[in-house]
Amino acid sequence: MRRRRDVIGATLLAVVLWTSPAAAQTQGAAAEALFDQGHAAMDKGDYATACLRFRESDRLDPAIGTKLNLGICEEKRGRLATAWDLFRAVVDKADPTDERRAMAQDLAGKLEGRIPKLTIRLADGAPPDTTLREGELVLEGASIGIPLPMDPGKHRFVVTAPGHAERVLEVELRESEQKIVNAEPGPPQTPQAGAGPSTSTTSATEVAARPTGLPTLAWVAFGVGGAGLTLGVITGLVASGKHSTLEGGCNNTAGTCTPAYANDLEAFHTWRTLSTVGYVVGALGVAGGATLWLTTPKSRSTMTARVWLGPASAGIAGRF
Repeated sequence: MRRRRDVIGATLLAVVLWTSPAAAQTQGAAAEALFDQGHAAMDKGDYATACLRFRESDRLDPAIGTKLNLGICEEKRGRLATAWDLFRAVVDKADPTDERRAMAQDLAGKLEGRIPKLTIRLADGAPPDTTLREGELVLEGASIGIPLPMDPGKHRFVVTAPGHAERVLEVELRESEQKIVNAEPGPPQTPQAGAGPSTSTTSATEVAARPTGLPTLAWVAFGVGGAGLTLGVITGLVASGKHSTLEGGCNNTAGTCTPAYANDLEAFHTWRTLSTVGYVVGALGVAGGATLWLTTPKSRSTMTARVWLGPASAGIAGRF
């Protein structure tokens, strides 16, 4: 088994080592074919097709000669800033002794005076994180407020900013033109109010959110008071039911009680005690809230509170 695994591993390694050069050769052959097709299209004056062929050839197999021809093609169809950037790339990558480097440097120098420059400024009130997009071009931050070389012709920027609607900015540039434009996103967008989580409760007391001068502690006191009163009402009703059961359990001429009487009596006392505690807490909470409301200086605030009481839990939650 070990020898078999060694054989399989060696075979896989051989396949990988053989496949990589083969794939590279295939890619190089495709790039060469695209390069030739680009030259043929450029000779016919079909610069749009020629540029596409050169660009795809350079993607498959990046080469200085392909970039130089792509730059010449882009210049022919009026994309001066794109051509200038390609010539500069050739200058940066070519060896100093390569004659194509000197040719690209000369072509870039001749284009510099023809390239339009666009300066985009943010309009008054526009957020500092405003972004402009045109295709793959993204302008933001350091790109804002400085002259940028652009291709002549029409440009359509989509202006965006967090919390704002999109706005389209259309600019048309001519050769050698220096233009300054102001950009701003669309109007602020009002966030959609999302539905909050639903909670199943036996009883609930809500205080609606609204502008008010009521202090936070007063809201809390009123919430506790509401919970206490709710507890008092519910437990009082349960105690009343137990009391009716007690009357039936001992209401006979012999003066004897049913076997469940003792348990019902204990339950009655428990629920009655809880009801009393609930009413006391409710009264104290309401009184405390009213006192804070009347004695605390008012300031505008928005607050939402929810008090819940369930079979096994009770509490208060909200935004203060």
